[in-house]
Amino acid sequence: DRLRGDDAPRVAFFGIDGVPYSLVTDNEDVFPNLNEIAREGSAAAIESIVPPESSACWPSLTTGVNPGETGVYGFQDRETGTYDTYVPMGDDV
Repeated sequence: DRLRGDDAPRVAFFGIDGVPYSLVTDNEDVFPNLNEIAREGSAAAIESIVPPESSACWPSLTTGVNPGETGVYGFQDRETGTYDTYVPMGDDV
């Protein structure tokens, strides 16, 4: 990165939770900036995972593995062997 003097190309990922790609591309007048970014770079629809829930999708997207491997299945998970619940955080992935 710039702090370490690495001038290699960088990647930025724009994901808008709950917004299908077709909504952006079919309404260019409403989303002109997003469509311009897409034209200048690369853009495409992505497939979701099972379960298609935000709390499980984002860790899978950023790690490249499914919820069975990240351990995040929803906004609230159960402690193993009990009915106690917890909210999965980054340390749980």
